[in-house]
Amino acid sequence: MIVELVGHSPDAPRLVGGVYGKHSAIGQTPRPHDIYLEALYAVEEDENGIRDITQRVDPQRGIYLSATQIARIDLVPEAGATLKS
Repeated sequence: MIVELVGHSPDAPRLVGGVYGKHSAIGQTPRPHDIYLEALYAVEEDENGIRDITQRVDPQRGIYLSATQIARIDLVPEAGATLKS
């Protein structure tokens, strides 16, 4: 997934990529929740606003994101995954 943090702009990028898997956590009620992603990835955004997860951060680690800092979450398929309609 790609998480856009509050205050993101082209001049001040605030994007986090990560894997939401079996070692991740998020609440399940219909209100904002903190998120823990089990693997942290770098994200790049081009001049057209197209975002791409580039590489896993080394050393490998997860990241905790406070609900108050999350502006938007984009779910992206796993590399090599096939989307079915």
